[in-house]
Amino acid sequence: MLRRELLTQGAAALTALTHLESYLSALDADPVSKISVLRSVVTAQRRREGSLPARDLAGIVVEHLRLLSAVGKNTRDPAAKQLSAEALSEGFGFLAWLAWDMWEIGSAQRYYHAAVRMARQSQHPTLPAYMLGSTAVFIAKSGNPQRALDLVDQALESLRPHANDTINAWLYSTAATTYAIAQQATQTWRYLDMAQEAAMRISQDDSPPWPWIMRFSDEKLAGYRLAAAVDLRDPVAALNSAPLATRVQAHSAQHALNLLAHADAYAMRREYDQSATIALAALEAASTKTSQRVMRAAWRTRQRLPAQPHIAPVQQLDIRLRELDPLDI
Repeated sequence: MLRRELLTQGAAALTALTHLESYLSALDADPVSKISVLRSVVTAQRRREGSLPARDLAGIVVEHLRLLSAVGKNTRDPAAKQLSAEALSEGFGFLAWLAWDMWEIGSAQRYYHAAVRMARQSQHPTLPAYMLGSTAVFIAKSGNPQRALDLVDQALESLRPHANDTINAWLYSTAATTYAIAQQATQTWRYLDMAQEAAMRISQDDSPPWPWIMRFSDEKLAGYRLAAAVDLRDPVAALNSAPLATRVQAHSAQHALNLLAHADAYAMRREYDQSATIALAALEAASTKTSQRVMRAAWRTRQRLPAQPHIAPVQQLDIRLRELDPLDI
């Protein structure tokens, strides 16, 4: 993305980037400091993801990764090159998530591939497993679960010498997600049980090994169980997990997706009134995000409901979906 394209995101973002470039120019003798500054800025943008539309963040992150890539290419310090590759991997992983949220599938795939490639170049002990696992979920949800299972196997294999309970809990949950999409129920529940065992070993004092894995909680694990149960068409298991999975009232795409999975479970039981009511709540939860991924999930929920609705919440859902996704674009 060219610098002038950032004008669409406001003069403040452009001014901040200009100041950052000026600041970095004063650190020519210290590439490690440059990388640290840029990495912290991208991390800060990652933490804003729950409250800002993906499109507003993507352009900013692309420009910071351009600067980061230039630092890595211009230094002869092997340690700095590795740090640059590590930071670039994290940044490309974030960009892939943003592109997926905008439903720019080709861009998401390209960014995930770059994230894996840079993770391997960084020689970080666990980052390749994280990026492979993230890519696996994306590939599975994009319609190729068999390829995703292969990526999960690669992630598990690369992680084995560097076990960490937080990463294990996340990766086992990721594996379960992929197996659920592939309709392999036994493996799905086995990995979710393994994730729970790993999560129980995490001390309250433990911090995630980097900002890209959030603290693993009971609510987070319940969200994985809810999504897996819906993919396996098990509404009883889904509804058992839903209260804990949707307890956190965060205005984010992930919270909205959990709510929509909850709505799907009710739709499977033909409790259409309740399903549509929860789907409306999901759209409200993601109202600040304009997430195309949430919109597509909401339309899938709608497809589970009667085509000619005579139920007030379903009629309200139709109205809201048409408002958010108008035909006269």
